[in-house]
This record gives sequence, C-alpha cells and structure tokens, in this order.
Amino acid sequence: MARRPDVNGRELILKAALRLFSREGPDAVSIRAVNREAGLGPASVHYHFGTKDALVDALIERHAVTVVEDVLERSRTLQHGEITPRAVIEALAIPYWTLLATDAEGWEWIRLIGWLMSSQPERVQEPEVDALVAQAVLRCFPDANPAEVDQTLQMAFQLLISHLTSRPHHGRRLGNFQDDAAFTRLLAFLSGGLRETLQPSGPCRENPTSTMALQGSTPG
Repeated sequence: MARRPDVNGRELILKAALRLFSREGPDAVSIRAVNREAGLGPASVHYHFGTKDALVDALIERHAVTVVEDVLERSRTLQHGEITPRAVIEALAIPYWTLLATDAEGWEWIRLIGWLMSSQPERVQEPEVDALVAQAVLRCFPDANPAEVDQTLQMAFQLLISHLTSRPHHGRRLGNFQDDAAFTRLLAFLSGGLRETLQPSGPCRENPTSTMALQGSTPG
C-alpha cells in the first residue's frame, strides 16, 4: 500500500496502537495488527518508529510530561511545613484523575501504564517523582523504613491505576474529583493505608482541612 501524503501516518499509528495496547497489552499486539488497525501499509510502524519498543516509548511520552510535571509540582509543595498522608496521596493521584477527566485518551493511556507496570515496570518509573513522593512520606512518617515506604507507594499506585481503569469510560469525560464519591473513597482508603502500614509518629496526622484535602466533605 502506497503512503498517502495527505495522511498523518505517525498520528494514526499512535492512536491505533494506544487502542490496541490498552485493550490487550503491548506484549499481545503485533506490529502487523497496529498497521492494520491504523489502516496503513505493513511497513508503516517501521517507517515512522523503527521498532515496537520505540512506538511504546512514544506512547508513554504522549501524556507522561503533563502528568509527571503535575505530580512533581504537587510533591514539591510537600517538602516544607506539616503534611498529611492524604496530601501525599492526592499529590500522586490527582494528576492521573485530571488526565482521565480532561483528555479523551486518558483512560487508554492510563491503562497502558497499568499493563507496563505489570510487565516492564522500569519503563514507567520516574526517579525524580519516586524520590520526591518518598521524601514526603518519610517526612510524614519519620520512623518508617525506606524500603517499606517504596513498597507501600507501589501498592498505592497500583490500586490507583486499577481503580481509574476499572471505571466505565466510553470516551466520557469526568467532572471535578471532589464530586466523585468513589474516587474520594479511594483517596481516603489509600491515605489510611499509608497511616496503618507505616505507623505514623510525630506531627503527622490526618487533617481534613489541609490545603489539598476536600472541602466540606467526609469520604466514606
């Protein structure tokens, strides 16, 4: 099949690959299937990306910058002053909710991240994010073991991804996270899990009036 000059083949491939990878996982989808889904010739992925790994990397980068910068900005605010487990969880979770709520590709991209977490976690790790969030947790729980902090945060992140990708989507965008009872319960559950697992000491405590906590509501 000849390459049509009026078609953005790279974008067609990215959208097709994201659809397929989010449904089946990258390992289960062939390059041939991506080309077919995109309606392009059999050499198209190779032409635009070279390899399947490069295609996966391009998909990760498609929304990673926005999400990672949001997490970093929120995490930096936790490096000074008194913080709460809830504020730490919100710094990690709200950027993913925001993507899901505002971008039509959000659900598929988060689901792709979930697949990669299970099969190739090193591809989706962000050392700066991991370090900042872990530092915030250790400020909150100064007696916690750093290895246990890392394990607990990994579990929290996996539960977050699982919750977001288990929601019905069908391209429907979400409203404000504060109005979503299921998500606010998840935030409460995850922050409670940090507190229970890492045994807080010192000034760290749940504070519903924290700058990042919900206003005027008590999650169930």
